[in-house]
Amino acid sequence: MALHDKPGRLYLHLFKWPAGAFELPPIKEKVTRAYLLADVQKQALAVKQDGAKWLISLPAVAPDKVDSVLVLETAPQ
Repeated sequence: MALHDKPGRLYLHLFKWPAGAFELPPIKEKVTRAYLLADVQKQALAVKQDGAKWLISLPAVAPDKVDSVLVLETAPQ
C-alpha cells in the first residue's frame, strides 16, 4: 500500500486487494466518504469506525489488477 494526500482527501494505492474490507489504521481525521477512483460514478463504499480504526467495505474484485486507488474524503475530528 502507498498513500498520498491532498487537503480533505487520502488516496490509498492498494497493490494487493484485501478480501471483503480494508482496515485503515488510526488516523487523526474522520472518514466522511470512501469510493474507488476508477469508479466514474464515485459510488460510496460502506465505512464503519471500529474504535480508532476504520473499516471500508470493498467489492470482491479489484478494479485494477496492479494498483487500485481507494479515495477517502476526510474532515477534522
